Amino acid sequence: MLVILWTDVLVFLLVVAVLAYFVHVHRQPYLLVPWRRVTQSAYGMSALVVLTAFVAIGLLDSIHYRPVLESKAGQGVAYSTEVSSVFDAIASPLRDRRERTYSAPFATRAYARETLEIPGPDGEVRQVREFPRLTWGGAHLKDEAGRNQDVFGRAVLGMALAALAWLALAGAVAWRHAHASKRRLGEAWHALWGAETRTPWRAILITAGALLALAGPVLTLCAYYHVLGTDKVGRDVLYLALKSIRTGLVIGTLTTLVMMPFAVLLGIMAGYFRGWIDDLIQYLYTTVNSIPGVLLIAAAILLVQVQLDQHPEFFQTTAQRADLRLLCLCAILGLTSWTGLARLLRGESLKLRELEFIQAAQAFGVRDLSIITRHILPNVMHIVLISLVMDFSGLVLAEAVLSYVGVGVDPSWFCRRTCSPTRCATLSTRGCGSGHWRRHEQHERDAASCSESQDRAARRGRAGARGGRGRYRNPPRRDFRHRRGIGQRQDDDRVVALAAAARDGPYHRGQRRAVGSRSARPA
Repeated sequence: MLVILWTDVLVFLLVVAVLAYFVHVHRQPYLLVPWRRVTQSAYGMSALVVLTAFVAIGLLDSIHYRPVLESKAGQGVAYSTEVSSVFDAIASPLRDRRERTYSAPFATRAYARETLEIPGPDGEVRQVREFPRLTWGGAHLKDEAGRNQDVFGRAVLGMALAALAWLALAGAVAWRHAHASKRRLGEAWHALWGAETRTPWRAILITAGALLALAGPVLTLCAYYHVLGTDKVGRDVLYLALKSIRTGLVIGTLTTLVMMPFAVLLGIMAGYFRGWIDDLIQYLYTTVNSIPGVLLIAAAILLVQVQLDQHPEFFQTTAQRADLRLLCLCAILGLTSWTGLARLLRGESLKLRELEFIQAAQAFGVRDLSIITRHILPNVMHIVLISLVMDFSGLVLAEAVLSYVGVGVDPSWFCRRTCSPTRCATLSTRGCGSGHWRRHEQHERDAASCSESQDRAARRGRAGARGGRGRYRNPPRRDFRHRRGIGQRQDDDRVVALAAAARDGPYHRGQRRAVGSRSARPA
């Protein structure tokens, strides 16, 4: 079942607009000349290759659907509440292979020690503190000592596959050039590497080779190891990094489209008309600049979050809710980030207004709107383009900072693709927000630590049964209150309650508050 999100529609509309613009450029010779100059630049075409790779991943991640659930004969078709994308289907090995907690890149064991039961030489099971084996990372290895050789062998295999792919690409380019220039294949090959072609194919092939040399080993290794390790709840960091590409593209492009009309219109108007219009616009962007940006954006996001929480019936899935929040974040970033570009355009318009061709147009009675669109706007577009390119990375960084403090992209956007189906269904019915995600992540950590807490309690019980001394002794209940205190007893009760909650599955806000409270005791 195809799912159409707001950001998906805007992304594909932007792609269609770019394609329509280049079709228009192809039909206009005066616009085609500068773009041909760009295609003859080695740096520009190398950057285009890298950008194409990122855009391809972003577009694959923008085609969303709901998978069909297995149903018995005679029943209707049922769809999952989880919304996946084409990229999720391609990267399903990275998405589905989860560990319990942190692990290092290419590791075969977890980052933290845990209590393990290991049979001894005499057959007795002993408990030791050891780094446990990962469920997926290096699970194919029978002997961990051969990990380095295995990683090296698979990396060499990936490099070999990348070299074959690059040779096929270079051969196709050489054959096409030979067919177009009516040369032999060897002559066309020497022309490509001698930089004798109008298009810098040598720079394009070198950049494509570097990308293939990076992607080849990663593809051969990611099916057997966690190439970048795992995060706190065991998700593959490489998968999360690839998923963030679409978020970065959406934040950069949509925020730019929101910001540009305000900056261009108000900046040029302030510089061209001057007077009270200039004073009013200066007062507006000076006031906006006086407010700390993070606080202003956080306040606006929290207002949007309150409205989303009050109307959960508007969203069928968590993906639609998270997508609308992402779209609101782009709009808020755009409405609060236009002041710097507007100030630059105001200064440039003040200078252009005094030039002879602008004064001649005013003397001939040309309307102000025509002067702005035909004379001033084309002469300030270089500032607009440079500023937008430089602000792109700044906007992505601002989104990362906002997500770190909990008011950025909705974390349920990744939760719905990395949680178990039961937890995702539970969170979907509630409308999973940032607060729900933090409770869900806390539940994951509690579940991971409950077994260790139970092991410690069991060790204390066995030590008390053997008549041991010290803190492992099992004293009477009256002496327990006197020596360890009522607070410690309540903490032990809390551990038991957390273990029960982890065993029974996910819980909602009321259960979390009851479990986390010191006053909550088992009946």
